Amino acid sequence: NLSEYFDLNVIDRTRLILDIFAVHARTAESRYQVELAMFNYMLPRLKGAGVMLSRTGAGIGTRGPGETKLETDRRKIRQRIGHIKEKLKLSEKTRSLHRYKRSRQGLHTAAIVGYTNSGKTTLMKKLTGRGETGEDKLFATLGTKMASIYDTSERKKVIISDTVGFIQNLPLFLVESFKATLEETVHSDLLIHVIDPVQRDAAGKYEQVVEILDEIGAEDKRIITVLNKIDLLSPEQTDFLSAKFETLTGKPTVAVSAKTGENINLLKGRIFESLEY
Repeated sequence: NLSEYFDLNVIDRTRLILDIFAVHARTAESRYQVELAMFNYMLPRLKGAGVMLSRTGAGIGTRGPGETKLETDRRKIRQRIGHIKEKLKLSEKTRSLHRYKRSRQGLHTAAIVGYTNSGKTTLMKKLTGRGETGEDKLFATLGTKMASIYDTSERKKVIISDTVGFIQNLPLFLVESFKATLEETVHSDLLIHVIDPVQRDAAGKYEQVVEILDEIGAEDKRIITVLNKIDLLSPEQTDFLSAKFETLTGKPTVAVSAKTGENINLLKGRIFESLEY
């Protein structure tokens, strides 16, 4: 194969995505999700040969009589997958309880979604005053981060969540592995779809995000389309691209700069209006 021919570690696109995910997994839950995705990726790619008999007196978890090394590896991976899924179920129950409590308190939630590296995390910090400034890297955010925005004059509050960035042709098993994170998107009252108009094929990336939202069952959510990074555009370019995306989405677009804060208060107002306060 290519690895042997070039004497190099040759990986495919999916493995590259997983390796990047692994670098940015900072919480226990995100590390579990990356590990689950990695095992789901590895399982059908395992190769082995030759039946190897176990030694007499082999302990639990070792190869049984007539079990190949390949079968042993597959069994151990499936056991680990089961363990990880149990851990993620506990996290899911905790989040479900938190959602229930927010619902009882009458709190609304809005999830920031978008293609990877579109400026979601920076927008989250600018809106809420909490969290980290986003990095100019792919998949810098893996877990779900939450904070609040307020309208102090009306005593209104909305919980904002920052979610993992999407990417074109995201493998289905990867979507499934990050179901725990993506469920905050599914259960939110409002989606804030962030677009980076400076990215190549921004319209195509918008469509990819819409497709993934359909796949995870979030296609019927109320959506605010946000054109980010207008500090990199001229006023004429901003007007042109805003009109372009309003035509594409069929909805008004809010043009902002998460970096400079331009039009952030306008976006906050739209969020409260969309949630029918």
